[in-house]
Amino acid sequence: QKKFPALVEETAGERLRTLGFNKSHSLLALKDIYLNSEEKANIGPSGNRSFFYIFAAIGFFILLIACINFMNLATAKSSLRATEVAIKKAIGATRWELASQFFIETVLYVSLSLGVAVFFILVGQNYLASNLGIVFSIDSWLDGQILGFTFLILMLCICLAGSYPALMLSSFSPSSIFHGKLGNNFSAAQLRRALVVVQFVISIMLIQGILVIKQQMQYIQNEDLGYSKSEKIVLPLSTSIASQKATALKQELEKIATIGEAGLTSTHPGLRSIEDMLVFGEGKSREENIHVSLNWSDRYYMSTMGFEFLEGRNFREQDSLAAIITEGTLGALG
Repeated sequence: QKKFPALVEETAGERLRTLGFNKSHSLLALKDIYLNSEEKANIGPSGNRSFFYIFAAIGFFILLIACINFMNLATAKSSLRATEVAIKKAIGATRWELASQFFIETVLYVSLSLGVAVFFILVGQNYLASNLGIVFSIDSWLDGQILGFTFLILMLCICLAGSYPALMLSSFSPSSIFHGKLGNNFSAAQLRRALVVVQFVISIMLIQGILVIKQQMQYIQNEDLGYSKSEKIVLPLSTSIASQKATALKQELEKIATIGEAGLTSTHPGLRSIEDMLVFGEGKSREENIHVSLNWSDRYYMSTMGFEFLEGRNFREQDSLAAIITEGTLGALG
């Protein structure tokens, strides 16, 4: 990367200075392209780090609600297991032995829950792939990092869900239990009420978030884009040889009866144009520039895509190569 400035100076330094422009280059590791790149024109698909954090937060809160439910059920049933604790302590069981027993029960419950979750993912993976574009495979789960992260989540759930019930149940005094004086020394009822409040607050937040996301998705799906996006097929011509044959390909496609119209373009909606420039008028400084993205197309492209014009007209056959259509004249972009 340190060699780039000298390369730019050698190949285009004088030209850039004449135009009043600066140009710089940087490198990006392949593994950083998906989530750690701020560039909009990568060589591959890019993810959204915000979405990653949102889904991670949703998953965390759902797990937290599940752990709170487990703690509430365990403490609510504490009176049913009090006699069991008293008898075991009377015959010599220590508090830590009882706590270990309750922890082992929690491990079994949580492990069973993980198995059920994996089962539902396998059953619903076709739905996830077709509707959300999320693809799961057994091979990806066998990755060391994935297995390690899953094990870490498993341990956190076990500790969070099982710690208080295990310590509370194992702390009961045999004499208090046998005399019916178990009482509420450890404020289990207050804790359950507090956990229920936290649980409902989180649930309301998640429901509100789901409603907002649903409205946003409905807006995206139903909003008029100003052009027709249905029944269109985009054929990328990625090489120079393919681009040279584009006109011949278009003519052959138009001979097919089921194809209504075909147009040529250098990019299309949904893809960022990588060809751009800064333009400033005569008598203006370069600081007073307008960033212009360019998209080269033939006169059939606009009608093929069904763009709606707010003003002006489409290209004509007699137009020169200097003819332009600005985004302000298109209903989709204006």
